[in-house]
Amino acid sequence: MNPIIQKNLAMKTQPNAQNSASQPNNDAQLDQRFAALPTFLQENIKQSGVTFSNAQELQQVVDQMLKQGGPTQQ
Repeated sequence: MNPIIQKNLAMKTQPNAQNSASQPNNDAQLDQRFAALPTFLQENIKQSGVTFSNAQELQQVVDQMLKQGGPTQQ
């Protein structure tokens, strides 16, 4: 399993009160970025069960998956 996904699964925590005020905006950004990903990446992320606190975490996982040689798109 991807090391970043493992780290995120191990660190699953609820947002603290300070972050919860900005959570709706983060959710919208995450949804937008996730929807823009190629289908094969969306499926891999869904199957892994990982959750993200922000768009930066999502991007780190996507970058790592692509470095590991995901399917070739033609």
